[in-house]
Amino acid sequence: MEHPITSKAPIPDTADQLRRAKFAPLDMTPVSPSAKALEDDLFAQFLSSEELWRPRTRQRNGSAAKALRVTVSAFTADLLRARSDEEAGGFCWHPKGSGYFADTLASKRQFDALISVWTWQGLLEHHNGFQIEEEFDEGQMRDGQRWASRYRARSSLLEMAKAHGITPENVGEHYEKNLSGRSPVELRARKRGKRKGTRGRRMRINRKDPKPVAFAQDVQELNVFLATQRFTNCETPNLVRIFNDGNQAGFDWNRGGRHVIRGSESVQSMKRELRADVKIDGSKTAEVDFGSSQLTLAYALAGETIPEGDLYDIQGVPRLVVKRVVVAYIGKGSAPTQWPDHLKAEFREQYDKDLTKQFVLKRVVSLIEQKHPVLKRLGGLGLEINYLQFVESEIISSAMLDLMRVSEVPSVPIHDCLLVKKKDVQKTKEAMSTAFCDQVGVKPTLSVKS
Repeated sequence: MEHPITSKAPIPDTADQLRRAKFAPLDMTPVSPSAKALEDDLFAQFLSSEELWRPRTRQRNGSAAKALRVTVSAFTADLLRARSDEEAGGFCWHPKGSGYFADTLASKRQFDALISVWTWQGLLEHHNGFQIEEEFDEGQMRDGQRWASRYRARSSLLEMAKAHGITPENVGEHYEKNLSGRSPVELRARKRGKRKGTRGRRMRINRKDPKPVAFAQDVQELNVFLATQRFTNCETPNLVRIFNDGNQAGFDWNRGGRHVIRGSESVQSMKRELRADVKIDGSKTAEVDFGSSQLTLAYALAGETIPEGDLYDIQGVPRLVVKRVVVAYIGKGSAPTQWPDHLKAEFREQYDKDLTKQFVLKRVVSLIEQKHPVLKRLGGLGLEINYLQFVESEIISSAMLDLMRVSEVPSVPIHDCLLVKKKDVQKTKEAMSTAFCDQVGVKPTLSVKS
């Protein structure tokens, strides 16, 4: 038996691989006789090893045993699939918090048991969650992003799978996604702290409330339609609308609501240059994008006239800087006091200059406020970021449903734009423009990227 690896911090040689690890959605189920036989073997071996490692005081009941079996296969499929990712070194990750198992096939209790026993058996390499320092100013460091625990199938697990004819390259022939029973609407509390990328805790939804029921019906209709299309170079999208601030006073399903695609390899998470290769039913695609979407919405909802021309055009300040500071302003609800994340690196890459030596943030903010005084009134008008995102998501939803129901045109949401077949661009522009105008009473600026 190989010596198991469990670490509290990333090993230097594998640190970059750990950062590149892919999310394990735990949503795969065995469909071939080989995969079911592998589940039987792993299940039986787990029980015998668990008895040796840490005997239970009482046996699992039928439902717990079934949950263990399902978890075994879901995790096995993700571990094997991750092994084909050379950049990530075969690692995958999934948070351990109970709220992160609501939309999976796995049981948190059984998942935790698998981690312990499989690591002890030598089937699994496990690196506990870690945090990496990052530079925020010249020579000064601070705590950076927190990373969830990483997992990798060891050679003994790969050999067991191979004995059943299953390899990292043919996982898709033996397992398939099982999304049954997963609600297409999710409700989150307001997140604690300001760390980027984190979410608030999952909240229960009143299934008798007509609003989430209606949202769910629309999303499910879109998902069924998208499932009939053939997608190339990306997974078939499966949408969920995530609403925020469910624990805040006055919440009425009007915060957040963006369409998020489930899965670790969705078109939403791709870099733009890779999205260019995505095809729908064999057709090349293009992105139809709202210009200055949230700033335009802020003007419209505030009842103010939208300035003509490019809203990010301010003399003497690069458009990149203006756009990123405006987005940060809207996100915070007030003037930013620090440069937006990653802007310094982007500026240096594009202009080969130090942003902080070229511009003073307070001066840039002042120029932006002179051009867009509405920004200073966002809080007083109730136009915080989550409300603007809700309005934006309603526009996107309306456009997608119209394209599907009227023209049978498939579309994939990428925040404030839609990915469609190139031949459907004109219909998409018309649907998006109509939806925007119906929602806020003004016509948007649209652009097409292919």
